[in-house]
Amino acid sequence: MRLGPGTRSALRAVSVVLLVAGLGLFLAAVFAMFSGFAGGPEDGLRDDPFAPMRNFVLLLFAGVFCVGAGGALARIAFLKPVAEVFATETEGALRTAAGAVGEGLAAGGLGHGVKVRCRSCRALDSEDARFCSSCGEPM
Repeated sequence: MRLGPGTRSALRAVSVVLLVAGLGLFLAAVFAMFSGFAGGPEDGLRDDPFAPMRNFVLLLFAGVFCVGAGGALARIAFLKPVAEVFATETEGALRTAAGAVGEGLAAGGLGHGVKVRCRSCRALDSEDARFCSSCGEPM
């Protein structure tokens, strides 16, 4: 999915707003939870003793939703372009490194296909050999 620069900028702004709002709602939820424990018997009985817990749950749910949505949008807006640039910029270096590894394996005798062991003398030979190059026995 290709996004234009204007769309990507809008997603970045919305993701930051959602992340900040989610963090604010989460902190408000923590405050609501601890405010339910504040006060003493001199405050009198509340009309709704479950109001602080209900506020905590609602604020926490809204905060988690905003952080999740903001994180998903941030991933689309920020990380995907970085990954695309990383992949395109490192392609040449990866090809060069893979070629060097292949040359090193070939120089060490490991890059020329599969080797099989002779049953008689245990010497290594190429997989298409019909006879052992050391002892002459059939492979």
